[in-house]
Amino acid sequence: FKQKTAYEISACLVGSEMCIRDRSNLPNIIIDPGLAFGTGYHPTTNLCLNWLAMNEIKNKVVVDYGCGSGILAIAALKLGAKKVIAIDNDPSALEVTIENAKQNKVNESKLSIHSHDAVPKHLDADILTANILARPLIELSNNFCQILNNDGVICLSGILTNQENDIHKTYSKEFTFVDISEKDGWISIIGQKKSM
Repeated sequence: FKQKTAYEISACLVGSEMCIRDRSNLPNIIIDPGLAFGTGYHPTTNLCLNWLAMNEIKNKVVVDYGCGSGILAIAALKLGAKKVIAIDNDPSALEVTIENAKQNKVNESKLSIHSHDAVPKHLDADILTANILARPLIELSNNFCQILNNDGVICLSGILTNQENDIHKTYSKEFTFVDISEKDGWISIIGQKKSM
């Protein structure tokens, strides 16, 4: 994956909506999180947004597992993803993702939204983002491995710094770790799936 120049994405409150602004030529993202997680303010969301913005997403199939407000799915689409699959176990998060996608005028034919128990088989994703907590990341590791293509890239966040070793133990058999970023006691871990 080709990495772009680093810059910080910032979030600002606009009425009841969140407006994600960055210092590049990327379009802004308007988010109304409703009851779902994902405003851009939390360090874990910010780490994921920055990773997406710094890497080549164009023409990739991206899965946003635990999509919350849909912020990462929408960012991936605005960065040129070929297709994005947004997945969550909370029905209200799925509704909020639909509304935020409409608000941001993303191409709805490139976005599919699913409950965690109705995930299509054979997603053949190039990239999977999962900004959830360490325990579900550990529990879902086999699912994530099946979702990704060989050499696919995973961006895991929602991990406290003292949980890093647990994530490494769980994912090291199937993934090579290529980057770790930290912000305010939280980390994101980037891994590339090993070719089988």
